[in-house]
Amino acid sequence: MKEPEDQRKRKVLVIGLDAATFDIVKPLMKKGRLPNLSRLCRNGVCGELRTTIPPLSPVAWTTFATGKNAGKHGIFSFTEQKPESYGIRFVNARSRKAKPLWSILSDYGMKVGVINMPITYPPDEVNGFMISGMDAPGRKSPFTYPYDLKDDLLKKFDYEIDYSFLGANLMKKGDKILRNLLEVEKKRVSAAKYLMDIYDWDFFFIVMVALDRTQHFFWHCMEPSHPRYHEDGADKFRNAIYNMYERMDGLVGSLIESVDAKTTIFLMSDHGAGPFEDAVPFLNLNDWLHKEGYLSLKREQNSLKSLLIGSREFLRKNIPSRTKDWLKAVMPAFREVFQSHVFFSAIKWSDTKAYAAFDEFMARGIRINLRSREPEGVVEPGKEYEQLRNEIVDKISRFRHPVTLEPVVSGVFRREELHSGDFLHMAPDIVIEWNDKAFFTGKNARGRESSPEKEHFRMTDILRSGEHRPNGIMMAEGPFIAKARSTSKAHIMDLVPTILYLMDLPVPSDMDGNVLTQIFQESFVRNNPHRHRTVGKGKNLVVEETYTDKEEKKIEKRLKKLGYLD
Repeated sequence: MKEPEDQRKRKVLVIGLDAATFDIVKPLMKKGRLPNLSRLCRNGVCGELRTTIPPLSPVAWTTFATGKNAGKHGIFSFTEQKPESYGIRFVNARSRKAKPLWSILSDYGMKVGVINMPITYPPDEVNGFMISGMDAPGRKSPFTYPYDLKDDLLKKFDYEIDYSFLGANLMKKGDKILRNLLEVEKKRVSAAKYLMDIYDWDFFFIVMVALDRTQHFFWHCMEPSHPRYHEDGADKFRNAIYNMYERMDGLVGSLIESVDAKTTIFLMSDHGAGPFEDAVPFLNLNDWLHKEGYLSLKREQNSLKSLLIGSREFLRKNIPSRTKDWLKAVMPAFREVFQSHVFFSAIKWSDTKAYAAFDEFMARGIRINLRSREPEGVVEPGKEYEQLRNEIVDKISRFRHPVTLEPVVSGVFRREELHSGDFLHMAPDIVIEWNDKAFFTGKNARGRESSPEKEHFRMTDILRSGEHRPNGIMMAEGPFIAKARSTSKAHIMDLVPTILYLMDLPVPSDMDGNVLTQIFQESFVRNNPHRHRTVGKGKNLVVEETYTDKEEKKIEKRLKKLGYLD
């Protein structure tokens, strides 16, 4: 394998701020409250980063890591359906079907360090080290590679993987929650700086998740127009999100200070964030499918299901974060069986044509109960399948807000319209992109019951007042990066090809992302033509080639047509 020239001069640090959005960043930068992020924009390139549909962390982060769409990497949500079953299992690194950046770099002899990347448990055996993210089942699990690194992290930093507080009473426990979220990230950054010193590295990647958690649960506290703003204690946490951005900016600055001027720095988020304008994020698509006659329910009352739902909510609100981690570690299979039963046990499969794919907070996908695929499938492949999909797509596309009558979906897609690849069959048959006006209620935030005709809109009492948006952020600064330039139409899958190009490595041809040449200095692009590594299924099919100027112009023309370049 070719040893790239000058690889030691092209070190890369990638900092992930989960759910960071320019909707918050830009106003704070104008006020001088984010000096480190402002510096990155002033000395380099910044712009919005489009993310995946749906904008879920497992999908988005894995799309970033592989440079490929979900049809090639195989992760479409937090869970996947078990083969020949209606049950679900939670995704982790074993669900990823494509090689991530850190493994590609390791194959070339590059030394890598990865900290807290979501959906990386069990950790990959890299040329360096890896610390798994939120899918790791607690601190007692083997969440590091090499394994003995775990003991070092726990002893030196009391390292925490995540801080879980779903269902907590924010008004009573908000101070503690915010303090603990920040403390976890401080420990993470301290560990990162320590590892930067003791490991020799070419590529270093760290993700911080505190912004995501804060925005999910404190958004209503800062916006007087939010339906839940009137809650007692809102004034106390009016600045919770703004303050967390400032704290993350300080931690970003601490990481930047730890690298030299030869290091290129990328800062990114996997998606953006924004408010839920009506109530809480849980739309029960199965109720709607039942109302429309696509889904049948068992007649008997399911008292066990009601008991399980009540038990789940009680546990969410009352057990400590580390106890939740312990339960995840000792009973992972029970968690999957539990969720499968709660979500699907009332469905009469032999009389059901379509059902919502599992999502704990807001359903974004629908599966057709297809004969020969599902255990009790009733819909015939081919014409019947396509007609049913078209009918459901058309109906959901016409969803309107029950008060304003505005559309509540940005798009309803057949899976092949979003994805391609060997694992397309694992995707929901229909994917829904809800917009910012989506209405999620049943018993709303003020306790009023919805009218009977709207009873398919129901809420959970996990009161999330903020949710993901498709517009993430990207910033870059370094010796080869253009100065004070804004960029647009970059996609999250473009970053890995761009990093490979920067590090003088060929980009595999089966990646869907493109090299963002617009972020580099013109002289760098002129002196560093793309190298392309053709990947195929034939024996020993590995070819490296350099694009000619004529080919580059063709590529640029194609990217402009697709909307990637202005």
